[in-house]
Amino acid sequence: MKYDKKDQMRVWDSIAEGWAGWRNTVRKDVIEFSKDWKPGKILDIGCGSGRNLYYFAERGFDWYGIDFSKEMIKQAKENFKRKGIRTNDENGKDRLIVADMTEIPFEDEAFDYCISIASFHHLPKRLHEKGLEEIKRILKPGGECILSVWNKYSFAQPGFWFSPKEKFIPWKRKEKSGSVKAHERYYYLFDWFEITSLVRKNGFQIKKATDFFAENITLLLKKA
Repeated sequence: MKYDKKDQMRVWDSIAEGWAGWRNTVRKDVIEFSKDWKPGKILDIGCGSGRNLYYFAERGFDWYGIDFSKEMIKQAKENFKRKGIRTNDENGKDRLIVADMTEIPFEDEAFDYCISIASFHHLPKRLHEKGLEEIKRILKPGGECILSVWNKYSFAQPGFWFSPKEKFIPWKRKEKSGSVKAHERYYYLFDWFEITSLVRKNGFQIKKATDFFAENITLLLKKA
């Protein structure tokens, strides 16, 4: 199997409802790595159901989110509404938008901060630099980003150590027919040295990072 964007969009649209019910709380590394951030304009890149974005919305940030799955954006809008949080800004524009992380529909230097949590690793290697270029483009000078990806050499996932860097991982879902279907999600498994070298090469300073064998490699980046 090879990465196919349209196929992956269908996969994430198919599993969005189940995913939103399973992953619904802010991650601890997001809280820890953003502890010095003051309210400003923030973009969640690959926001999924919005679970990490709530944290900033509730703390007075001017928040926006994008995801390439229209069903994930639908779940995020429903989740925000259940929390009593409007999903339109003061100009009436949607805060949650269907968009790809390699083509972010915002102007240059529009954001003080961004987060990309467990989404960048869904890009194939040929698009990694394009994704980082977009992050750098939409951040203001000195802007910061929390980037988190799965770790190929995590002690929590020893099965990854000897697997290919490109991997499809199934999400099993019961269909209306009663049968169980495996929806194959594409992942690129980074190691610590690869992702840290990549972000430095593309114009970011690393302010903070998890260790070599953490379950997820989480980086606090600053636009150089």
